[in-house]
Amino acid sequence: MTTPDFIGIGMERAGTSWIYTQLAHHPDIWVPPLKEIHYFDSLDSQIMEPAPRYRNHLYARIRQKYAPFMKRELCVKRPELFKNNYVEYLMWDQHYFTGKQDHDWYRGLFAPKYTSGRVCGEITPAYSTISEALIQDIAVNFPKTKFLLSVRDPVSRTRSGLLHFFQRQQKRDIAQVDEQEMLAWLESNVAQNRSSAPKIIEKWKRHVSEERLFITNFEDISTSPKALIEGIYTFIGVDKHFIPPTLNAVVNKTVKTPPALPSSVMHRIQEMHEAA
Repeated sequence: MTTPDFIGIGMERAGTSWIYTQLAHHPDIWVPPLKEIHYFDSLDSQIMEPAPRYRNHLYARIRQKYAPFMKRELCVKRPELFKNNYVEYLMWDQHYFTGKQDHDWYRGLFAPKYTSGRVCGEITPAYSTISEALIQDIAVNFPKTKFLLSVRDPVSRTRSGLLHFFQRQQKRDIAQVDEQEMLAWLESNVAQNRSSAPKIIEKWKRHVSEERLFITNFEDISTSPKALIEGIYTFIGVDKHFIPPTLNAVVNKTVKTPPALPSSVMHRIQEMHEAA
């Protein structure tokens, strides 16, 4: 039965895009042309945000359609767009955007006609916040799948998440965001559920055995990227000696110089994680 060999489960703002890029570059690894599939979180009634399966991903795939016609040297940062030919990607898109979402549908995204025998998987950071009942279901129905979890200091992760929400998702200048809006966001389910690394690790460990769970720290990307990616390659079973050209790429570069936040906001962020 077709199944992904690995699933990246988060956390958000913890270097998952960097990890996805290094995986995509490896010649023996196949990842979808979209980093975040958003399947399991769409099944979870406890997650209040709707998974952006159609709107965000449809727009992204339309923009990416020109990629196969570009010179490959111009697309060194997007190797996942060149693992298949144009027709195969059209078939993948048709499967992704149509049909009933269930486990068989999900497995079909990693069918041999796309992966061609490569080790395959995907990364969706929102999976770190799904319910324990759903984690147990995944562990049972995908018994051979391994899981990648990147964690981050909760204070810096929450701060980064706040900036990402207002600057990237809402496309606003953070200097123009009211202090009360920031404090309100910190009390939201999104902020509360996505920043506690110890709770997320504990939750997944209760249902996934140690040999199926690889945990790394966001800080390792800056301090020892080669050792980190060698560990990940070894964990999922590919040649660890391959050195991706983007190994030293900047992480979370969308916010080049993080702006100062109001003292009340920083105090609340610190307060949120003191007890953890």
